[in-house]
Amino acid sequence: MVAIATCLAGIVFTSTMVTAQNTDVYVVVKEGSGNTTCKLWKNGVETNLTTYGHANSVFVSGNDVYVAGAVVTTTQYGNRGIARVWKNGVATNITDGTKDASAESVFVVGNDVYVAGYERYGPSNSLLDQIIAAKVWKNGVETVLSSSSFAKSVFVLGNDVYVAGYSTGGDEYVAQLWKNGAMTSLSDGTKTTYAESVFVSGSDVYVAGYEWSGGGSSVAQVWKNGVVSNLSAGTTYGYQSNSVFVLGNDVYVAGRENNLAQVWKNGVATNFINGTATTSSALSVFVYENDVYVSGNEGGFAKFWKNGVETVLTDGTNTFARATSIFVANNSSSGVSNIMSNSSVTYYPNPVKDELFIESETDIDKFEIYDIAGKQILTGNLSNEKSINVSALSAGTYLLKIGDFCNKFVKK
Repeated sequence: MVAIATCLAGIVFTSTMVTAQNTDVYVVVKEGSGNTTCKLWKNGVETNLTTYGHANSVFVSGNDVYVAGAVVTTTQYGNRGIARVWKNGVATNITDGTKDASAESVFVVGNDVYVAGYERYGPSNSLLDQIIAAKVWKNGVETVLSSSSFAKSVFVLGNDVYVAGYSTGGDEYVAQLWKNGAMTSLSDGTKTTYAESVFVSGSDVYVAGYEWSGGGSSVAQVWKNGVVSNLSAGTTYGYQSNSVFVLGNDVYVAGRENNLAQVWKNGVATNFINGTATTSSALSVFVYENDVYVSGNEGGFAKFWKNGVETVLTDGTNTFARATSIFVANNSSSGVSNIMSNSSVTYYPNPVKDELFIESETDIDKFEIYDIAGKQILTGNLSNEKSINVSALSAGTYLLKIGDFCNKFVKK
């Protein structure tokens, strides 16, 4: 009971929803056109990552903060990007710099760090002779997904690694989804189509991207299990979707509509951002409990919005600034986000309707579930499939305890 009391102490409960007392907001910011100055913002405090490169994605697991990007070096053959991951501000290169490369997305499960990106290869050091290959790295070890392709986003669920990106298919780019290295085309190649972001919820796979529909116009799109839905009409320029996040039955997509930042919830434009600038873009979306966070840019300033209320991250000195990625975490010892619970135990989906799936770095067998008053509701042994049937529980918030691990989940 002491362990349950300790777990409860870090969480404030209101009705059937919980709110973390200490929520940290992490945002990656790039300033400058082309190769840029890159920074990580945590609760408004900046940390410089590199003065000449790219920072594209941020992920938090436990007490560790990971950023994926690249540092650019000048060689006799021109500028070359070295794909890089920063962990708590310390850089590790995952390519050697002989070929141009970039790390576009990072996802962490336990001790495993997955990175999606690309690297050029070819018969010479000239970029004109090189082909771009989509790659995914696990703990620094690469897997080539496809040649003539870009990998833009990675998501890991259980033993499955999902990567979204696009490849050249003749004259047009084709949106692609890789699952454990096997490629599935999401578009037919008749129009240039990009897949920018992937999110997996239970057995459903969501991909956000966009299609050029001709005459300079574009269509923001989202795919669910390979079936595409248009978020915009595609009659004008400036429509695209850049990021997708799923919580429960709600699907959030961040992008642009008529060159202005937009967030769609379940396919409906929310007009989430009501700025005064003539151009803006929503580049990343993250949903934490009741709050919707979006990062992007508006009028030359890098910003993020929480439920539509903006926080400006740059001073306007550099007029080409953008916040490329956002991650929200609880900085207490129990749990970090709606994606991951901590570095040793993962459980999903949350909220859950029927089956709660469990993954752990160590062998586990017994589980306990408590209500918010600390009363034990359910206990048992985990099967080989490592899942718990919670369909009989009433809707509300509960605590899951496995050994020393304890964290909340919401039953729908």
